[in-house]
Amino acid sequence: MPAAGPDEQAHGREGEGQFLSPSRLRQLLLRRGPIGVKVGQFLALRPDLIPDRYASELLRLVDQVPPFAWGTARRIITTDLGEVEALSWINPMPLAAGSLAQVHEGRGRDGRSVAIKVLRPDAREQIERGLPAVRRLARALQLAGVLHGLSAGRLVDEFARWLEEELDFEVELRNAERLFALNPPDGSVVVPSPRPELSGQAVVTTELLVGVPFTDLLRWVRAGEPERIADAGLDAVQLAERLLGGLLRQIFVDRVFHADPHPGNLLALDGNRVGMVDFGLVDELDAGTHRALTEYVSSVYVLDAERMARGALDLLVPGRHADPDGFDRDFVAAVRSWIETRGEERARGRTPVARLLVAALAAARANGYSVPPRLVSIYRALLIGESVAAELAPSTSLDSIGRAFFAELRVRDALDGLDPEQTMSRALQTLTLARDAPLTLGRLFEDLAEDRFVLSVRTSASREDRRHADQRSRLIGGCILVGALAVLVAGAPSGLLGGEVASSVFSVALLVLVGYVVLIWRSLR
Repeated sequence: MPAAGPDEQAHGREGEGQFLSPSRLRQLLLRRGPIGVKVGQFLALRPDLIPDRYASELLRLVDQVPPFAWGTARRIITTDLGEVEALSWINPMPLAAGSLAQVHEGRGRDGRSVAIKVLRPDAREQIERGLPAVRRLARALQLAGVLHGLSAGRLVDEFARWLEEELDFEVELRNAERLFALNPPDGSVVVPSPRPELSGQAVVTTELLVGVPFTDLLRWVRAGEPERIADAGLDAVQLAERLLGGLLRQIFVDRVFHADPHPGNLLALDGNRVGMVDFGLVDELDAGTHRALTEYVSSVYVLDAERMARGALDLLVPGRHADPDGFDRDFVAAVRSWIETRGEERARGRTPVARLLVAALAAARANGYSVPPRLVSIYRALLIGESVAAELAPSTSLDSIGRAFFAELRVRDALDGLDPEQTMSRALQTLTLARDAPLTLGRLFEDLAEDRFVLSVRTSASREDRRHADQRSRLIGGCILVGALAVLVAGAPSGLLGGEVASSVFSVALLVLVGYVVLIWRSLR
């Protein structure tokens, strides 16, 4: 059965016998509280498992819950870090509060403002209490026909692992340190500097970035008030371009990337810089995946279906009953369908990489291939980045951003592959050959004309065989010399030979070459 056709073919058209619409699902998850919001955020990043119209709707879920008491937050900070002398002040009112943590503004003794992320005291217990409800919800979604391609049990297991990553604050600090070290020199994307001396198992502290949350920008766009972005001194198009370009750079150049760049983790800073915060989900790209993924994504932007399929297969893990022909058939059908509806897809905010990655993942599951977790992580980052950029600046050509990025990447890879020492050695050899070629060629012609040209060969063959071998050697040597003369004449500077003279000499050299070959060939017969 085709795995990746138009959404309506696989899951039924909106409103036709479907009792759980995308908007109703979002409202249902909101009523479930923080754990429901987390489930929705997780599903929003997996359109290989749910129809993409559901994924687009669930991206609207924002993880905002009432903060816990300042006294509790202070106790956690003191317990984790001890009596912190490096902090001169902490604001009791949090900047933001989510289902797993909340963030307070503070100031160090050095005068620098910091963001202090504090883990909720009951975060782990809350997850454990909520997982049974999540399992019931997953089974209901599967029965409703919303969930496909993965069992409810496996989905909940993936969800639990996803949350577990976000709860490990020591890993988050290391993630922040790695991404900060890779901040682009042009400052277009900013990762705050980490403060390890103010971090522990339940607290992560970084430099405080001050800007407008992307959640506010998108809320203005959805409310039909995009002019408020300009009123805030910001340029939506430049922010969208820098967000997508920054993610592409992290994935394909740095190979360490923010794997959860949803609007709540993004800030619009002064100068239209994009700030990234919250580093619970950061992943790394190994060399093999990097090559295959670069092949795949770069081919998406130039609509090369064969390269897409080749790159996709290199990324997937074949199972016992993998069907490469079936994958190719389903994937190519999905690519053609996307190309035919390309204008409509762009009008609805869908982007080439997001759409065709969904097609690849769906075709993989239908034809016996499994998807490596790292690929899902990369896909999640690209999907969110492209979706946010497309909604923020609908007129921006994401295709052109991708094409320009990968064209520059190919040039960079080619230059990086050059060994400076080997390159210099080859250049010197070439210059030496060019300098000595006329003199060497003249000596060879003299040897050939005076019958002194000899190729030394050790052989135990008969005299007749040696005669034929000698004639073959002469044939080869003569062809090389006459051909070299033709090339030298053709490449001679215009100041040395006139155009007509060079053309005549070149023609004569070619005639001599042909005649020489014919003469020796006849003698060999």
